[in-house]
Amino acid sequence: MVVPERPEPRQALVRLERDTLQITTLQEGWLADFTVSPDGGSVAVVMREEPIPLGDPQLLHMEDDRRRRLVLIDLRTGRVPLRVDGLDIAPHLLRWSPDSTAVLVWARPDGARWDEGTLMSASFESTDPFNRGGLRAGASASVVVAGVQADWLGLTPVLYARPTESERGDWYLLSQDGVPESLTGDLVVAPTRIAASGPEGLLAFADGRYWEITAHGAHALSPPNLNLREAMIFDLTMGRRPKSNEAPRRDWSIAIDGEGQVRLVRDGAAPTLGGGGADLDKTLAVSPEAVLTLRPRGLADALLHHRPGSTEAIAEVNSTLANMFVTEPRPIRHLGFDGRETESWLFLPNGEPRGVIVNPYPGWADNLARLDPLTMTYSFRPEVFVGAGYAVLSPSVPGDLPVRERGDAYARSVDLAVDAALAAFPELPSDRMVLWGHSFGGYSALEIATRSGRFRSYIASSAYSDMLGVWGEFDALGRIQPENGMFFRFNQGWTETGQGALQDPPWRAPEDYAASSPFLRADHITRPILFLTADLDFTPATQAERMFSAILRNHGHARIVTYWGEKHLTWSPANIRDRYQQIFDWLALTLDDAGSETTSADAPKGEPILQTPPP
Repeated sequence: MVVPERPEPRQALVRLERDTLQITTLQEGWLADFTVSPDGGSVAVVMREEPIPLGDPQLLHMEDDRRRRLVLIDLRTGRVPLRVDGLDIAPHLLRWSPDSTAVLVWARPDGARWDEGTLMSASFESTDPFNRGGLRAGASASVVVAGVQADWLGLTPVLYARPTESERGDWYLLSQDGVPESLTGDLVVAPTRIAASGPEGLLAFADGRYWEITAHGAHALSPPNLNLREAMIFDLTMGRRPKSNEAPRRDWSIAIDGEGQVRLVRDGAAPTLGGGGADLDKTLAVSPEAVLTLRPRGLADALLHHRPGSTEAIAEVNSTLANMFVTEPRPIRHLGFDGRETESWLFLPNGEPRGVIVNPYPGWADNLARLDPLTMTYSFRPEVFVGAGYAVLSPSVPGDLPVRERGDAYARSVDLAVDAALAAFPELPSDRMVLWGHSFGGYSALEIATRSGRFRSYIASSAYSDMLGVWGEFDALGRIQPENGMFFRFNQGWTETGQGALQDPPWRAPEDYAASSPFLRADHITRPILFLTADLDFTPATQAERMFSAILRNHGHARIVTYWGEKHLTWSPANIRDRYQQIFDWLALTLDDAGSETTSADAPKGEPILQTPPP
């Protein structure tokens, strides 16, 4: 157990009387979550209490370092009629029943894995587990990261789960003693979320239609020709529990049809609330009478107010950039590492490309679409480089691979994607390519750098390099403010059961750690590398520093740039500008004709560059 010299600050949950402004303390301690019942008479509180020993029973990446205990408070009397000890409450689920008598949680006995837990309801009188009959609600790690999805169908719980031998997920009606009943098995693909909780059943979108889910199954409320999908609320500040398990209690939803029209769907009707173009809109707020959306136009964003028969622009930001061209990705279909068909994405500039930037991330090929205005600021944006004349390729790279095989698989997968792109677009300069990865993509870039000399140079941003080192590394914020938690589970859990996937600590699997650490193969790197890192990043800056040092020791060519006060993503406008400039300078240095044959072997010896941009 880790005890900081200065204790973690405690919080208080208080009730504020609207008329008198009198404050009453309801609960004190370390609060994790709370929610008020629909009738306003009760509150369910999740408290962080006893510390969890590391690795008991697993070491999970995002797990809290304290047991989470459920407390129910009667707001009418101030009493605490129920406190649940001995059961650890999972995040992302704390859902009151419609009649405010019970709250739905996923709980595990102390010392058990999260996937050994169960769905249960807690009321003032008792806690009642439900029989899930062997259904899987998710692996232990996914319960912590993504949560368990469940809701109330009337006064009976439903759970999104999979049978033991199947990968198909469905919504199941549970009871305390009976066999779970599938409610969505007749759908081609069951909905993964509930859009609204209506008076007669749960409402959801699936198979291009709007459905009501009752105890008798799912029946369609919309005609098949509309091809509806849910207009999900876009809110970067929304917590994970509201996104997963807080479907609004109402009998209507907002949808987008196949023509990009915003529609109100209720019973069998679906009147239009706005004009076309909604495919790119981000829904901000909804009501039965109107919808607010954010619509991109070039690099501008317009705030639109949709009402029946009209769409009105309320405001626009960056209006002078509305006519700027935003490049579209070209799909590159090819065979992947496993011999199956897959898809990579290519962005092309106007005219002859100056070079090719290959941007891998194991687990998916990203079409790098513009998700929201903020991603134009802090994220890697292909438009910036396409506008400067570079092509950008996002290759399809597998994510879930045995640790001793993944480095070779990354290199082979990127080669297959690059070969397919060159075959489809022969004008791409095969001799002027840079491989750039961020975070776990940066790790894959370093793994490839130790195996391939195909690329003129590499860029490793927030990259892991040494699994032995990252396992025991302190989190940067924990190092600065240990009273707020040291977060040992973050790096240790990431290495064992997160993306690192090594399953054991280093002393139990030293060969796997060595096989997964490009740092230990730094002498195989033959091309220059630019390292981008930050002092507050959860990917420790030391991961880049040790790799930089290894390349220096091997007389290689590398540059390291550290941004102070930044985290995993860059937020300061000055640092964003400097970051892009560093990259453009690197591309010019390693891709121009004069440097076409630059390798670590013939780069200037003893002259690596260590730079900290001015604040």
